[in-house]
Amino acid sequence: MSFTFLNQLPTPAQIKEEYPLSKELTELKAKRDAMISDVICGKDDRFLVIIGPCSADNEDSVCDYVSRLTNIQEDVKDRVIIIPRVYTNKPRTTGEGYKGIASQPDPEKAPDMVEGLIAMRKMHIRAIAESGLTCADEMLYPENWGYVEDLLSYVAIGARSVEDQQHRLTVSGFDVASGMKNPTSGDFSVMLNSVYAAQHPHHFVYRGYEVETSGNPLTHVVLRGAVSKHGNTTTNYHYEDLIRLLYFTEEMMSCMKKDSVKGKTVVVSGSGNVAIYATEKAQELGAKVVALSDSNGYIYDPNGIKLDVVKQIKEVERGRIKEYVNRVEGATYTEGCKGIWTIKCDVALPCATQNEIDGESAEILLKNGVQVVAEGANMPSTPEAIDKFLNAGILFGPAKAANAGGVATSGLEMSQNSERLSWTFEEVDAKLKQIMINIFHNAYDRSKEYDVEGNLVVGANIAGFLKVADAMKWQGVAY
Repeated sequence: MSFTFLNQLPTPAQIKEEYPLSKELTELKAKRDAMISDVICGKDDRFLVIIGPCSADNEDSVCDYVSRLTNIQEDVKDRVIIIPRVYTNKPRTTGEGYKGIASQPDPEKAPDMVEGLIAMRKMHIRAIAESGLTCADEMLYPENWGYVEDLLSYVAIGARSVEDQQHRLTVSGFDVASGMKNPTSGDFSVMLNSVYAAQHPHHFVYRGYEVETSGNPLTHVVLRGAVSKHGNTTTNYHYEDLIRLLYFTEEMMSCMKKDSVKGKTVVVSGSGNVAIYATEKAQELGAKVVALSDSNGYIYDPNGIKLDVVKQIKEVERGRIKEYVNRVEGATYTEGCKGIWTIKCDVALPCATQNEIDGESAEILLKNGVQVVAEGANMPSTPEAIDKFLNAGILFGPAKAANAGGVATSGLEMSQNSERLSWTFEEVDAKLKQIMINIFHNAYDRSKEYDVEGNLVVGANIAGFLKVADAMKWQGVAY
């Protein structure tokens, strides 16, 4: 046979018993894990910063580096959670060469897996003890998880591994944040399939046992860019940067009212990615955005929102929107989010959360003369609010159509990947604009065709149903 069995490796339990993590450090890890989980789940708006060399093979150097991050973490603790990278396995594209400390603790000597597993564990324990920071590791070999599962606060699954079934199944049993990278081609489908698989329970063979897992809800994507067929590297397009709610709104106003957002006063709820880039596009089109919000309250700037200040607060500092008033003269801040819809405006763009505009808020908007409501969040208007808008005859762009930019951009990403193309931002933006214009006209044309002209809620529903029906007929369904 082609296998030569060299050693019976000690079990994870045996090595953990010989090199245990202290009670104090165990409690530290639990605290760090909880904070990181809150970030992944959206309960904490700080950034996770995973930083460090891609290969950790010298304990002294690794611990020196990690310890230098301690003071930095203290300085930025309100905005950033630092997770040091201590990657103990070295991926090799062709399989040749040094594979990391876990396989070969001394690069000058022969591989020794037993000593490697011990060296890997000792290095992680020392790094935690000297820095107070729990670390990340790349789980190149899934069976190694048991030797460090009580030490790691983050696990990365590399671009070469996300398509491997054993990696996906093993991650489904992890209890820490786990990032799945997209392959070097930039393809998203492999990465998204791996995330889906890891988030769900499984029944499989692991370390010689029949096991069941409960699924890992902390599994997420890691966008790592792409390499074209010409060897050029490109970044991934972020849907938040490309979402163009205003393209739909502008076309709706142009077609149905022979008007535009130029010169209009706009209120945007939220201050996350969708709200920020909706504000940016509205300003580019000549509108004046006067209000933004977050989960604590809203700001009002009668002179027009200074978007550079908002981006600095929300994207760089990860602060609260109320900080805006300390930097911009004339702006005011009000606690609570609902009141943002009392601000008089021509155009309302709810981009924050579900059901944020109820019947009462809708009545206030209408009383104050709102002309257009276009939804950027998922279902931000209650059914009662939608009825009031439709009955009043104002322009209402439902989320199912108006905020389709994210889905559209994902489609454009897949098109590029399948055709091995790399479009510029301007090319993608132009394609997205046309898509959003087409979505509006599909909804509007169906509303006219079925005698509900101007009701884009019904029009969008009909357009969607017809598309499904057509697809069924194309597949051979005749009844």
